[in-house]
Amino acid sequence: MKTQFIRLEKYDDIISVGDKLGWSKTTRVVLVLPPAGGKLHRKLDLVMLLRQAKSLGIQIALVTRNQEIRQNAADLGLPVFLSVHQAQQKTWRRLYPVTPQRRERLVSISELKNQAKKLEFSEMSRTARLGVFSMAVLPVLILLVLFFPSAKVTIRPERLQQELTFEITANPRLQSANLSGGMPVHVETVLVETKLQKNPTGVVTIPEDKAAGVVEFINMTEEAVLIPAGTVVRTINDSTIKFTIDEKVFVPKGVGETASVKAIAVQGGLTGNVDAGEIQAVEGQVGLSVSVQNPMPFSGGTDRITSTPTQGDISAARKEIMDILWVNAQTEFTQLLEDGDLLISESIQLIKVIEETITPPVGSPSDQFEVSMRVQYEGYILKHEDINRIAVLVLDAAFPEGKAGIEGEISITPVAKAVSVGEQIYSWSLLLKRSCIPRVNRDQITSSLIRKPRAKSSDIIQEIVKLETEPEIQTAPGWWQWMPFFPFRLHLEVE
Repeated sequence: MKTQFIRLEKYDDIISVGDKLGWSKTTRVVLVLPPAGGKLHRKLDLVMLLRQAKSLGIQIALVTRNQEIRQNAADLGLPVFLSVHQAQQKTWRRLYPVTPQRRERLVSISELKNQAKKLEFSEMSRTARLGVFSMAVLPVLILLVLFFPSAKVTIRPERLQQELTFEITANPRLQSANLSGGMPVHVETVLVETKLQKNPTGVVTIPEDKAAGVVEFINMTEEAVLIPAGTVVRTINDSTIKFTIDEKVFVPKGVGETASVKAIAVQGGLTGNVDAGEIQAVEGQVGLSVSVQNPMPFSGGTDRITSTPTQGDISAARKEIMDILWVNAQTEFTQLLEDGDLLISESIQLIKVIEETITPPVGSPSDQFEVSMRVQYEGYILKHEDINRIAVLVLDAAFPEGKAGIEGEISITPVAKAVSVGEQIYSWSLLLKRSCIPRVNRDQITSSLIRKPRAKSSDIIQEIVKLETEPEIQTAPGWWQWMPFFPFRLHLEVE
């Protein structure tokens, strides 16, 4: 028997291998796996490969030295060899009957013409005969339909729960889902903002009351000198400690003549409480004509201690507000989900801080400070159609023998947190659940019920298939106590 050898690449998965089998022109195919085994390590992959080969009428074998794949193949009874030469020499064990593909014989144009003439003649006679026969049989069929009893039987097979934990790998670079667990994700972004008010823990001293005292101006000329209101005098040691006079004053003419006036510190605080003789400078043009001194110390200047935000306060508030923003971002992502979509919460990450405001700044007196932020987050969403498509394939591959899945009733639940396994790649375990019902052999049930007493029909059905509830049996006419005599008069519904 002719055998075709197909050499697989390391990137070939169950889907691409199935495509290559579909192009095979022989009924025996040897799949030569790459040295590392490729992507067919799981027994589930080999089960699906066998089903694909069986549906195509192909007998397959493997060539590999990978111990894990060889063990899985041996468990399934799949022929496996160490080399291509060994596969050619040894006898294969047949797992299922292989039906060779029929090749139709080519016919000539003349044969086709002859066949067409014969067909035209036979069709005319067959049509005429069929018409006569139909006219004779039709009244009988009408009588059967109208007068023979009928029945409707409704059964609800016992449901069983199919459960399977399946690990997926969410990767934004994938375009479509695959049976190896690769799952494409939709990358979404959201903008969130909030503000937080906190009490500061730092303290700062701020000026409060202004110091006051008396200054004495001394004339350095032979002329009288007018000292205008608002004239500024200051200390020599610290040019920032300044005082002003509130009213004008005349210094008599003559060198050494003096005039005294009250002065008040420009700024409040203890710095204005200067000692006697510290004020010695006069600002402005008038300073060329007079000198100044304070014979007595200034007093009355006070400071006040108040709270202020520190850098530590700002850092703590920023961390707290980032936690709030993450929760708000998760809420925003959740609102983007459609029915059946899943959000990978662990993928939510800060992309950039768009705006941050701190009021008042560090060191400024305040009983409260406020931090406001506006940021952008990114997150991954798994779409329902991608998850469901893979879930159906995985559950179908692991079907219990003799059971059938109920379409549209797959439950998908994460069983653990997603784990980062690479740059922007997350591994996640999902629990797949689906209700299963026994495969109902309608012909067997129908043939078992024909011409049986209606009272025994329920027991007959439950011997064939387990039910959740008693079967519902309706006969027409209602008083008739026997099941129909003909199969076409019995209608079976499975719910």
